[in-house]
Amino acid sequence: MKKLYLFVIFLKITILISAQNSLFVLGGKEYRIEEFPVVLDSLAKVIIDSKESDNLILFIHGHGNQPDKAVNRRLPVMEKDYSAKVIVFHWPSWDENFVYPEKQAILAGRDLEKVFRNLKEFKTRNPEVYKKINPVLLTHSMGGYVLKACIEATDRKAYSNIFNNILINSPDVDTQDHYVWVDAISESKNVYITYNKYDPVLQSSARTFNNKIRLGQKLESIFNGKYRLSEKAVYLNLSELGFVHKSYMPESQQGNKYLEQFYCKALNGDYIKLKEKYGFLKTEDKQVYLIKSDRKPIFSFMDDNKDEEKKKVN
Repeated sequence: MKKLYLFVIFLKITILISAQNSLFVLGGKEYRIEEFPVVLDSLAKVIIDSKESDNLILFIHGHGNQPDKAVNRRLPVMEKDYSAKVIVFHWPSWDENFVYPEKQAILAGRDLEKVFRNLKEFKTRNPEVYKKINPVLLTHSMGGYVLKACIEATDRKAYSNIFNNILINSPDVDTQDHYVWVDAISESKNVYITYNKYDPVLQSSARTFNNKIRLGQKLESIFNGKYRLSEKAVYLNLSELGFVHKSYMPESQQGNKYLEQFYCKALNGDYIKLKEKYGFLKTEDKQVYLIKSDRKPIFSFMDDNKDEEKKKVN
């Protein structure tokens, strides 16, 4: 029994060490992290020459059966709906269903720093081209943990303003003390964090972590009151969506024109005017906005996936 236990531990360590972070583009082609400059050069030319794509999205996926979900199910929709070229930063986020891949996320943060470095170098060499590709960083769920790990491990001044926008979507990280690492973000002047108190995935994650509130879930708790917010970020309350986790995907936006406009602008690298006429309602916290909705919220987790399930059947 002891030998079996030691073998399992050895196997897990081996998997962790051997797991590789990589990059994917449309069509499922995989690249090593070291090949990012080649990928960037290629996609920049496509964006400049193409009428269909007008910007670049670097997407860091969350926990789950990856890269299948991100590459085969998310990436094609994102490129079509947001008229962008997408690079998926893939990290080994799947160990077991109920195992939180925290160590893998921390290790992935080191490779993400290499990508940021390459972006900075490309911007320095090609300033005019860089303006035309409007780079955006999108992290989803535990992808926010990868960004957190990167921010905490690198020089904060080294990669300033390499993204037009940074969208930290439904982040599966602790709300408590998040302001420390978010305040340290220098990669963009425009940082947006979305949260939804009904998010079923983050509710489950919070229970896994002794009921530690997740940043993509709430900005306060019963016992601690309001958590300190980052001065760097704008917080967007999407709770009127109901039981939705992947709000960056069009099928989860329920035809809410204000939400569609926000994601379209944010993921195209455009400046966002936080005005009521565009659906942004002020709250008592100057950095926090509620996005208006004229749609009935989803209160069944299955509803969030119904469009995707229909596509599988068809």
